[in-house]
Amino acid sequence: GRPPSAGPLDAPAEEFSASRARRVQERLFAGNLPHPIGSLEHAAVRERVVDELRGLGLAPEVQEVVACSPEPICATVRNVVARIAGGRSSGPAGAGSGAVLLATHYDSVAAGPGASDAGASVAAVIEIARALQHFPAGAALGRDVILLIDDGEEADLLGAEGFLRHPWFG
Repeated sequence: GRPPSAGPLDAPAEEFSASRARRVQERLFAGNLPHPIGSLEHAAVRERVVDELRGLGLAPEVQEVVACSPEPICATVRNVVARIAGGRSSGPAGAGSGAVLLATHYDSVAAGPGASDAGASVAAVIEIARALQHFPAGAALGRDVILLIDDGEEADLLGAEGFLRHPWFG
């Protein structure tokens, strides 16, 4: 009836560690400031996310696209996407490729810093990516893993809407 205890900072490299994820969260959202879509702090958080992924040896991209919701609410969103190759990599990983998608968002509402929504999940996705990079030699992932840290979720899921037009989606 209890959740598992948080993995320590010195947990084996191939294991997820909530303590390491917490450190990532502290680096990404150090100022504990609101970072709504289009703000200067929002751009700074995005750059820190990109830097964290690069630090893992990944090649993150920023997908810039205008997206609109049914409301209609429209905005230019900047999604951060990265890919970890798996054992079944064969060309572009579209919807039919069987890739696994890990998705969260990095924007906050204007009234709050977004520490739990979705700062904790951004840190968790980055920690998962770090652990996947340390799989034992010869233990390849069965599928590609696509990381989507999207934008504009608080403005009616605009980043997710924009990702539908990314080549990795389909």
